Amino acid sequence: MKKWRSPPISRSSGRPMTGVADNYVAMGVGELAPTPWLRAALAAFAEDVNGLGPVLDVGCGPGRVTAHLAGLGVDVCGVDLSPRMIAHARRLHPGLCGSRWRRHRPSSG
Repeated sequence: MKKWRSPPISRSSGRPMTGVADNYVAMGVGELAPTPWLRAALAAFAEDVNGLGPVLDVGCGPGRVTAHLAGLGVDVCGVDLSPRMIAHARRLHPGLCGSRWRRHRPSSG
């Protein structure tokens, strides 16, 4: 069984690398506007799961899909390994409750 790995750590600072997350957001990767097929699929998903319970967006990145689902009325929260992605999600989607964004901390065992 493969173990979870933490985000890459900078050798100079000892902190998680943030450049990848920042570039991902700056380049607009994962934007929903140019993908009507994805928005339609998410709308169908939202219709199917609404009222069944909370939805977890694992690997939510900057929260684009999480926020879109919330806008469709889904009880959803996002989780990501990257603290920088969670910071972007909180910044880009301030209307969502702060508790909707969580950083996953893998167990060491």
